[in-house]
Amino acid sequence: MSYFNIEKFVETSESIERRSNANEMCFTCPFCEADGKFYVNRSTLKYFCQVCNSGGGPRKDLSNNIRLVPPATLQLIRVPPGYIELMPQPKNIFHSLIREKPLIRNLLRDKNFRWEDLQGWELGYCTHGAFEDRLVILVHFNGRLVALQARTLNNAKPKYKNRAGSGVYAQIFYNWDRAKHYDHIVIVEGLFDAMRVGFNAIATMGTALSTYRVDLINRLHPKRITLVFDPDRAGKRGMYQASRKIFPTIDVCNVTLPKEKDPADMNREVLLKLIAEAQKVTLAQLF
Repeated sequence: MSYFNIEKFVETSESIERRSNANEMCFTCPFCEADGKFYVNRSTLKYFCQVCNSGGGPRKDLSNNIRLVPPATLQLIRVPPGYIELMPQPKNIFHSLIREKPLIRNLLRDKNFRWEDLQGWELGYCTHGAFEDRLVILVHFNGRLVALQARTLNNAKPKYKNRAGSGVYAQIFYNWDRAKHYDHIVIVEGLFDAMRVGFNAIATMGTALSTYRVDLINRLHPKRITLVFDPDRAGKRGMYQASRKIFPTIDVCNVTLPKEKDPADMNREVLLKLIAEAQKVTLAQLF
């Protein structure tokens, strides 16, 4: 594939003045000819198209060009043996199932999750097999089941068991298929954290924001990203480092959580207020 000269393109092409962000230029895409969907950052000359997902940067910045998620590595998995679906279920069936499983009922009660709060989220539990007595949350990407996370209900070790193809957790987010339709996306760590925030939340599932994951965000180019990571120093440092990789044309904000609080442990109204009032990420704010 020949190199696309973004410097020459900007010099010779007429921009479409329709963006409120002064640091962003908008053009007709030279790859798919979509009108007004090809965005270029004035400072870095990084570019992307929201229609055909072409993206990259100037020649000197080739190492940072966008890399698409290799679909061959996202192997399909199956629901484990003994899996009983909790959600989606009608309210009466849901309550009937958790009455038979006091450990599930206690966990959901401790986290203050009701049937209404779990609408639209897929989870169940296993009666036998490798994930026996675990709450199982299914992870889809591009409409395919590619991973699952199973939390112990009886203090068995490890606390979480995962099943996925090689490298899956470094390449995807939990709830990406639904959240990608929102202009404002909230990034959290845990699956329960995402459920507490809502359908515009994606979860890293406890792992770092890899290059693949940042590229997913940059290709999508939402108007705003809000980071809600653990309040400890390591979490803050990881959050700031991740924010530096996201296109500067995307507003990146940070929520400072109360000490020893995860999003899943908080009142949803209080959490959403913190997210709405989040400020842009700065070193001074974090450290």
